[in-house]
Amino acid sequence: MTNTLQVNISKKIGTFQLNVELSITPGIHALFGSSGSGKTQTLECIAGLTQPDSGTIILKDRDIHTLPARERKIGYVFQDGALFPHMTITQNTSYSRRNEKGQGQSEAKSILNEMGVGHLADRYPHEISGGQKQRVAIARALVAEPDILLLDEPFSNLDSVVRAKIMNDLLDLVERRNILAILVSHNLEEIIHTAHSLSIIEDGRIIQSGFINDIIFNPASGEVARLLGDVNLLDGEIKHTEPDGFTVDVMGTTWESSPRLTGKIGQKIELGIRTSSVKILKPNLKVPPELQKNQKSSTVQKVYHYPDFCIVDLMVEDCIPLTAKITESTSERLGIKEGGTIEISVPPPEMLIFEQKVFM
Repeated sequence: MTNTLQVNISKKIGTFQLNVELSITPGIHALFGSSGSGKTQTLECIAGLTQPDSGTIILKDRDIHTLPARERKIGYVFQDGALFPHMTITQNTSYSRRNEKGQGQSEAKSILNEMGVGHLADRYPHEISGGQKQRVAIARALVAEPDILLLDEPFSNLDSVVRAKIMNDLLDLVERRNILAILVSHNLEEIIHTAHSLSIIEDGRIIQSGFINDIIFNPASGEVARLLGDVNLLDGEIKHTEPDGFTVDVMGTTWESSPRLTGKIGQKIELGIRTSSVKILKPNLKVPPELQKNQKSSTVQKVYHYPDFCIVDLMVEDCIPLTAKITESTSERLGIKEGGTIEISVPPPEMLIFEQKVFM
């Protein structure tokens, strides 16, 4: 039996059209997209809570898309945990195996221990914290030995410290048990911390899938880059081509870039510049060769200070708004302040070139 999930479904929900193709292997696969993009609807189709209009859902070599939810062997963890308030933690966790009595309770206690809440077995949901409730909810979903675990924003109501601890424990458990899991989240940091692969969904369709680092460092389109955030997207036009890159015009300024597509002179493109790729140059020092091509004069518009980094809004060459992300120590060392004039550069290999999206 192949331990995989293959999804190819279509579903019309009001005026919204869902057309999703997914291929999942053991580990945690994340679904990421904007609100209303189709993340939860996809999970509900897989779980059997919503019936797709057409297509297949092949889980461990069997097509489950027409089966009732109770026959699909799927564990589902909701945002609020959804524990039974009148049952103890052990009773909640062993509910799906309540007919097995001793065996069901033994398995429940084992998984509760793996999730770090075995000591709460005799308590009720109102007697434990939000993070502990989510640990119990995960244990309850796994005690039935599901073929796949679906996690719908399970950490969104938790503070960052609690969330990080639960994510670590969940990741360890998934790896130990070789579990198939899908995590829906709008938090990219959470996804990077927890998942091994990722699908970007927008307007009911998957627009890129793959390993997380591949997608983050090589977004397939400006649409993906925009969803991932931390990137400046500028409309431009290819003015010159060479084997090793393009010359791009953006509002009368010239930028050098390594190619990310087959382009031609006059082609309209989107130029992507990650906030972390904007390098602020030290004054009165020789500029390294790799930073000389895209050296620009900029005015500091606004500085936002965070514990470990700064976000700096710039106006480049008096016409291009650009955002940079630098360390707090760099900001202090270079004396970055609002109204100041600085020199910036972006290494050509770090520039992203996308086909310009045409809106109909």
